[in-house]
Order: sequence, then structure tokens, then C-alpha cells
Amino acid sequence: MKTQIKFLIIIVLAVISTTASKAQIDFNFKVNTDTTNWKGGKSNQSIVSWTSNDFLQIQVDGGFWAVAAYEPKNGVNWNFDANKVVVVKVQKKFGDLFVKFYDKAANKNYKLKDPLPLTIKGTTCLIHVIAFENYANEFPDIQSGTKTFTNLQIAHESVSVGQQIQVDWIKSFPTIDAAYEYVGPMIDALDDIRSTNIRISTANNSIKITGMKYESKVEVIDSKGTLIFNKKMINGDISGLNKGVYIIKIENKASKIII
Repeated sequence: MKTQIKFLIIIVLAVISTTASKAQIDFNFKVNTDTTNWKGGKSNQSIVSWTSNDFLQIQVDGGFWAVAAYEPKNGVNWNFDANKVVVVKVQKKFGDLFVKFYDKAANKNYKLKDPLPLTIKGTTCLIHVIAFENYANEFPDIQSGTKTFTNLQIAHESVSVGQQIQVDWIKSFPTIDAAYEYVGPMIDALDDIRSTNIRISTANNSIKITGMKYESKVEVIDSKGTLIFNKKMINGDISGLNKGVYIIKIENKASKIII
């Protein structure tokens, strides 16, 4: 698993989409600048503002966290039966991004990190898809039912003083499939492998590989970082896959694709 996670971290991916889906949290900061309820996580560490381009901007003045906290007066009510995924789009990234639910009464922070940050082709923008089901063992109490939190945070860890994080939007979705349908259509499905003669396509929940000249080890890793296919082959189909984002590795080349 450590090898898989390390592999995922070093891969650059790309995505965004157009399919509409109803979200419980749906902030597009180009049109929704709620300056009253968004604030820095700590007054001496983060300052939240809006740039001339209407990004949610977090500037670090101290420490190593950049935090924007959505903190309405009556807290954030979250229905985990209806909303199981959070997606965040940021302009640039310096450290690791987390979505955090903070329960002040219990002094508990639910710190959620996506396993697969996705880089939009030709930009420094990243999409973060965070599924609560990945935290079923660590946080079983945020899998179902409705819970009230003090705030919802967009947080970058390991950020230097003076650096700024710009957030385009944050949205929630009922399922991981709905999230991928939203961010999926514009993914650059062939990256490193595109520089070779190998071609990858999808159809009917399958991945089709053509153009391989000799037998090579082919690995497929899902969005949770799980190795689901590992076999030597020359071309062919990998079938029986669910809808979602996958990493394909052929020897020392990597590709990403959405089904």
C-alpha cells in the first residue's frame, strides 16, 4: 500500500466537468463571496479575502497551515446520508489539502485528505475529490445521519509564510459517481503513455489497451489507492471496472483515465 500511495503522489493528473449535480455545499467564489461566514482559521495564521478575480484567497501570516473556515452563526449542518463526497478546486497548491469538519463542543477535528489530487491540464489548478467512505474506520460517526459542526474548513498543510492559496469552488455530492460525473469529461486520459505508441480507450466498464509491442507488466490503481489489477500482458481488455478514476501503469509509464 505504501508503494501505491507513493506512486499516486508523484503522478500528475487532470480533470473538470460540465454535468450539473445538486450539492449541499456549493460555493463558486466567482459569484458567491460570503465574506461574513468565511474567515481565516486562526487570526495570526490565515487571512481570507477575495482577489480581483474573485477567488477565495488564503494568505499565511504564521505557522504552516493556510485555513479558510466556513462558520455561519448556527454552525454547519451536514447530512451524511445525502452528501458523501466533497470536491474542491484550487488555483495552485503548496502543501497537502484537507477538508476538515470541526466540532468545538467535542473538541474534535475530522481531517479528511483526498488520495488522488487531480491537476487540470496546462494549469496549476487542482481538483480534490474527498469521499467520506474512505474514512469509515477512522471516523465512523460521519458516515450516516445528520451532524452539526462549528465550521467546515479548506486547509493546506505545510505552507510557508506569505504564500497564498486561491480556491475556485467547493461542492458536495451524494455519491462518488456523481462527483466523477461532474469533474470527469475534461480529464486528460492519456498523459505519459501518450508519448508512446500505446493507446488506451474505455467502453462498457472496460479499459482497452492497444499498440504494445512486447509483453509488459500492467497495473491499475483505483481512486482509493488500491491495486486492483497486476498482470503481464500484450494489449487486451481489462473489464469489470466500476465508474471512477483509475491510474494505469505500464512498466515505467503512467496514464490516468475516467470510466
